[in-house]
Amino acid sequence: MLHRFLILIILSALALAGCKKQGAAGEEAETTGSEYYAVLSEQQLGSGSIKLNRVKPADFTEVIEASGNIEIPPSSQYKVSPLFPGIIKGVNLMVGLRIEKGQYLFSIESHDLITMQQDFASLGEQLNYLKNDYERQLALYKENVNSEKKYLKSESDYKSQLANYNGMKKKLQLLGINIAEVIKGEYKSSFKVTAPISGIISGIDKVNGSYASATEPVLMLVNNQDAHLSLNVFENDIPKIRPGQSVFFRTPDGSEHRASVHLVSPSIDPDTKAVEVHADINGRINYSDQTYVTAKIITGIVKKNALPINALLSEGEENFIIVLEKKDNSQNYFVKYPVKVSIKDEHNFSCTEIEKLKDKLVITDGGIMLQKEE
Repeated sequence: MLHRFLILIILSALALAGCKKQGAAGEEAETTGSEYYAVLSEQQLGSGSIKLNRVKPADFTEVIEASGNIEIPPSSQYKVSPLFPGIIKGVNLMVGLRIEKGQYLFSIESHDLITMQQDFASLGEQLNYLKNDYERQLALYKENVNSEKKYLKSESDYKSQLANYNGMKKKLQLLGINIAEVIKGEYKSSFKVTAPISGIISGIDKVNGSYASATEPVLMLVNNQDAHLSLNVFENDIPKIRPGQSVFFRTPDGSEHRASVHLVSPSIDPDTKAVEVHADINGRINYSDQTYVTAKIITGIVKKNALPINALLSEGEENFIIVLEKKDNSQNYFVKYPVKVSIKDEHNFSCTEIEKLKDKLVITDGGIMLQKEE
């Protein structure tokens, strides 16, 4: 009985030792497998969902990134003032609305306008009298009937009144008042203000019923057809830029537009070490002066060794690819290979490590299915 008991104890100890050894071997296999990002069989690779490729040459559009503003020259901006004080009527406009030159903007109503027309009509009557007197004094002077002093006095009075008359006539014409109607005694209590230029309404400072002085701006018109880009480019990139190059720029609302380089400033900003590059905008835009933009200046086409963009994966701020490290008994062992992207577009990318990958097979499709969750 004691003999059997001892045999059982020995067998149990051997079994326990065997289990521990098997567990240690399993832990070693797991450690060895963790060196690889993925292990795939030939059957898995042959399914078509995962594709392997090597580094190949590809064409990239070389760009220089910049930022700046839309600028509109002062000659294309106009502050619309009434030219005559009064109450604003008929404003029915909105910021952003396009206005053509000569289009009605608003009206100004003023009792002083009636007085001005009355004064003009009165000046006309006085002018007729002074003109007749001047012509009479001139005739008498030529006949030596009248003194030179009287003649000169009549001439001075007539020409002084004529200057006042023409000045007031010009003012009424600027306000759009019909002079013929004023002479007939048909006076207007208001006048229309029309657009001096074609453009976009960029601001409205007054509303209906408010008072505006002669020089007080009521609204702002901007001719965006003359808008251009003013971009800041770092000094080191300037040798790559020349007139005629295409520019793609984006406005804060997400819209994309095109322009072309027109002029590169010869001076460098001592504080930012940047150079101002001016570009002409293609087509018409509806943005105000100093609208912020981000831009890409196309400087040329370069050929670089590259991989398809689908090969590029990321985890947090790290970019990487999945590279075939070795094959063993129909098993394919892949490793995670960190890369630093140097250039990319919607089709391909290149990286600083690209030359080291020339002889490697890289997963270019389906890698995202193998990406491990954190």
